[in-house]
Amino acid sequence: MKKHWNELVIDFKNYAIVLLALGTFFYIGIFVSSEHPSGQPGMLGASGMMLLAAMICFKVSLVYKKKLQEDTEQ
Repeated sequence: MKKHWNELVIDFKNYAIVLLALGTFFYIGIFVSSEHPSGQPGMLGASGMMLLAAMICFKVSLVYKKKLQEDTEQ
């Protein structure tokens, strides 16, 4: 069970890092792409959703990390 939780911690942390990078690139894209301002709200929404998903993945990773630490203490 410890190995499974450790793999989940690593997986969710990697998901969060990728989502954080994608959200950041979408956010930067809002300022770079000034030719089509009609696409900016969509890019802002996508950026916000990815950053929110990254925070959720970091939170889930911490939950599994705490379970792993509790299991090793017992």
